[in-house]
Amino acid sequence: MNLRTFWNWWVQQLADWVPDALRQRHGAKRDTLVVVLGGEEPVVQAVMAGQRRALGGLGAGPADLQRAALLDALGGLPRRPELLEVQLQPGSYLRRDLDLPLAAEANLREAVELQLDRVTPFNSDEAVFQCGVRERDPAAKRLGAWLAAAPADRVRAVLEWLGEPPDRVPRPPREPPRPDGPFVLRYALARERRAGLGWGLAAASLVLFVAAAVAHLHNRDEELARLESALAAVRQDAAEAPELAERIEQVRVANFTVHDRRTARPPLVEVLEDLSIRLPDDTYLQRFEVTHAEVRLFGVSAAASNLIRLLEESPLLADVRFESSVTRDVATGKERFSITARLVPPAEAAAGREPAS
Repeated sequence: MNLRTFWNWWVQQLADWVPDALRQRHGAKRDTLVVVLGGEEPVVQAVMAGQRRALGGLGAGPADLQRAALLDALGGLPRRPELLEVQLQPGSYLRRDLDLPLAAEANLREAVELQLDRVTPFNSDEAVFQCGVRERDPAAKRLGAWLAAAPADRVRAVLEWLGEPPDRVPRPPREPPRPDGPFVLRYALARERRAGLGWGLAAASLVLFVAAAVAHLHNRDEELARLESALAAVRQDAAEAPELAERIEQVRVANFTVHDRRTARPPLVEVLEDLSIRLPDDTYLQRFEVTHAEVRLFGVSAAASNLIRLLEESPLLADVRFESSVTRDVATGKERFSITARLVPPAEAAAGREPAS
């Protein structure tokens, strides 16, 4: 382990001892790189010494060009920011509310991750997510939690461009996303190596160790009281262990069922994106239904007879046909249609995308 790796690990360990209020108050003043995702192209900003600076967009081209544009923007800053803030705009993430046992609060992220497949179109490997407590009901031993999740590909790409591990877990959220507000993910960035840093790091580590030890001693009594309270709650809930074990088993079985369903049909996010690309601008969907491995489309179009040909070109759909006769919509003058199609399993769709040899 080199000096830089040890320093990053040591600072992260000390940061866990610092009270949340103090850490958030200090973090608000730190230099931050802001990457906004969800529009036509990623947009980059920087907050340096409390002043926000717009660094422009990264373009809508290939990932290599976007990475080069991001590194070029970083090169124009007086120093490397300490924090990364990824903002996912509304429409590019999902927001859900969950109802959990009160005992799940101690391991809330793990409990929410178990239900990710059930409440979103993603599994834990495909998504980046944050969660938190929305409300507590001690009398009913229930916990209301919130969840925000999004596809992880674009977030992982930004981390890789900055030389960070792509599978990093973001910092605990300060609050849930506001309605029509962005979903914010925060990461600490590795600092640049500086010459002659060895003794300085050792001295800074000693100071941080002393400060963290003082903070730890100051909060020891409060932490002990919290643990005693938690122990009392665990003893009280011990009688409910068989019921909780049965619920966990039900969740596990449900997860396997959801996994089987997901492998039997493509993710709905991909289907909707494919339809938005293939349907012409003069076509409007009024209803979209999915039943098992079949999808049904209802809407109006200027030329409904052309839709079968367009949808048959999709690798995600098969057996595309009109479910009923095309009729004329008196109000709009367009043709009203009802189309049904079979959803192609992901493995079959991937084989269909490969060029013939």
